[in-house]
Amino acid sequence: MVTLQDIADRTGFSRAVVSRALNPHPDQKVAAKTLEIVRKTAAEMGYRRNQAASLLAKGASPAIGIFLPFHQDELICAMLKGMCNVANQHGFAYNIYNERRRVEYSEFAQTLRNTRNAGVITYLPFETSGDSLPEEVSRLLPQSCQIVVANARTPIKSGNVESVMIDNYAGGALAAEHLLQKKCVRFLYEYATRSWQRQERCRSFVEHINHAGFEARHFAHLSDEILESVIDEVLSMILAGPFPVGVFCNTDRSALRLYAELCRAGKAGLIGKEIKICGFDNITVADEIGLTTIAQPFEALGEAAMSLLVNRLTGSNIPVEHCIKPVLCPRLTT
Repeated sequence: MVTLQDIADRTGFSRAVVSRALNPHPDQKVAAKTLEIVRKTAAEMGYRRNQAASLLAKGASPAIGIFLPFHQDELICAMLKGMCNVANQHGFAYNIYNERRRVEYSEFAQTLRNTRNAGVITYLPFETSGDSLPEEVSRLLPQSCQIVVANARTPIKSGNVESVMIDNYAGGALAAEHLLQKKCVRFLYEYATRSWQRQERCRSFVEHINHAGFEARHFAHLSDEILESVIDEVLSMILAGPFPVGVFCNTDRSALRLYAELCRAGKAGLIGKEIKICGFDNITVADEIGLTTIAQPFEALGEAAMSLLVNRLTGSNIPVEHCIKPVLCPRLTT
């Protein structure tokens, strides 16, 4: 590991001068030429700042607190991978918490107060419309630390709180545009009542279908109780005309249930022809069976969240995409 003394020996400057030159927030001025030489030499030697020592010197915990939803599905794992990659690259340790109830989030916040974490990345801590999230986060989490909210509903930049997000509205638009391109003229979509992310997808889908001059009819969350009735409605819509029916499910899990039920009903031959199905999330099994879906780049979301926090903690200038766009993954079901 390259040390400050190694850089001092190569450049001829004292260790104190090298330390000031590599400090993103120096307490004393360093000559521009000296700054250029030291930083260029440090980069050539592969120097990495000891973030833990720097934070400890300021009386803060060197670990970043990461709060994630209780359900550890592959999207959350992808986001965590992105966070860890960036944290490891910049020499930050991290502690991971995962709960789901408001009281548990309060306990997480109290832990942060006790440990004096310098930085926090928090996913949505509890079911919320997202509108009050900045106030909730500011009220619960310590004012002494930098906070990044991952996957907020709207952009946040207020004091010590900032956010990154995936554009769910853009994802719904992608689904609508794709099904329209596939010549669908009758549409069904799975209505969301609780998750604001899914509500945004549905709102965008309906608006874009309506803008094209068509109507989108909805069905409730695709439970076992309504599966049969949804299949009946899809089949009746097929009988109404020669054009395919477009079905948008706001998660891949729902789309896969519909796919499986159609197969059980002996209608597998209609999928991708008279019935065009589009899901949302791009989980692994979607690719395996050929489900058209909208991919959420959760690993990129994690990288953006951690990069933003590193910038705020160290004064770095890592490029950060604050609003990440979903991507269409067209496959056999359309």
